[in-house]
Amino acid sequence: DFKKGIEIEKNALKKYFEQHQKDYLIPPQFKVAYVKIPYQELIREVQISEEEVKEYYETNKDEFFEPKKVCARHILFRISSKASKEEVEKIKKKAEAVLAKVKKGEDFAKLAQKYSEDRASAKKGGDLGCFSQGKMIKPFEKVAFSLKKNEVSNLVRTPFGFHIIKVYEIKKEGIKPFNLVKNKIVTKLKQEKAKEKAFKIANRIYAQAILEEDLNKGAKIYKKKTKETDYFSEKKWSPKLPWGLKEEILSLKNGEISAPLEAPDGYLLVQIKDVKKERIPSFDEVKDQVKNKWIMEEAQKRAKEKAQEILNLFQKGQKIPLKYKKNIQETGLFSPQKPIPKIGFAPKIEKELFLLTLSKPYLDYVPEIKGKFYIFKLKTRQEPDKADYQKDKEMFKKSLLTRQRLIIFNAWVNSLRQKAKIEIKQELL
Repeated sequence: DFKKGIEIEKNALKKYFEQHQKDYLIPPQFKVAYVKIPYQELIREVQISEEEVKEYYETNKDEFFEPKKVCARHILFRISSKASKEEVEKIKKKAEAVLAKVKKGEDFAKLAQKYSEDRASAKKGGDLGCFSQGKMIKPFEKVAFSLKKNEVSNLVRTPFGFHIIKVYEIKKEGIKPFNLVKNKIVTKLKQEKAKEKAFKIANRIYAQAILEEDLNKGAKIYKKKTKETDYFSEKKWSPKLPWGLKEEILSLKNGEISAPLEAPDGYLLVQIKDVKKERIPSFDEVKDQVKNKWIMEEAQKRAKEKAQEILNLFQKGQKIPLKYKKNIQETGLFSPQKPIPKIGFAPKIEKELFLLTLSKPYLDYVPEIKGKFYIFKLKTRQEPDKADYQKDKEMFKKSLLTRQRLIIFNAWVNSLRQKAKIEIKQELL
């Protein structure tokens, strides 16, 4: 730990602070008074008549349309994407043997529990529940929707393997009955009415608050209480205010009251109570932050110096301190434009690593990646497979050619623009 033993010289922190004052700039701070009119509180007060519910059902029947569905069980025999023809044939014979048991009348659910390799549905006797078209993989869906009730399919091949499918119920398309959707309609109408009521209350409070020039006084008349946030900034947003209303709230001036703002759970009115301008804090306010940052930077300097020192020892073929040997790791082989194993993405470094040779295996400096310094040595390299190289070579060649053509074309267009007078006809766009 390079932080240990770092001594802070007298006045070093103050000097550092003076040189980096902008790093500690405190952005504008806001304090806001707000009042919420939640929908949920008003839903309890809303009454919906039977006639309203029926009228909604009759005028919005498309909303309750139910497409055709089949309810099915299946038995799956999985096939790996790398399976050979012999392995596929072996699995097929096993599936055909189970299919024969089904055709003889053995219990499908029990056979699914015993043989299916879809463990999630196997526990339920292979039951997949009911589904409409577009929910299952195409070959499976095509067969399932062609079967009659209680009919069993032959083997069906999909990318997952072989399936045996049994349809146990078919639900025709149609409009859901009123009694099944009544509660859903009631809930929806209550929410809509509560939202309308909340908007009316918010507008009344707003109008009164504008007259009083005070949100709290406007809210009190309608028996609502305002609350206040602590000071917050644009980046360190108040948890009491919706993030989605940030732009509207920050556009208000000091003392200004917002019109009703729609939040996910209700309407909100806010008044800016105070604004503190951005400022550079005093040294005493941020002394601890300055100290921590100064120590961190000093520790990084020491770490870099030590890493460079060890790199020099490696390059000279000399021994390195024992305690650093435990940090030596191998990445294993990796390809260009891929993350460096155990380290992550570092495109610039990765390009330089691929330029190393076995005669000059060390990267000649210690790069910093995610706050750590690394020493790199090439251990081995593997040339690309000739067949793959030839295949990729053409692809790269085409890619580079396309790129070069685009560069030349853009340069030509830019030169024409500089020479020509261009008039844009907006009415034709």
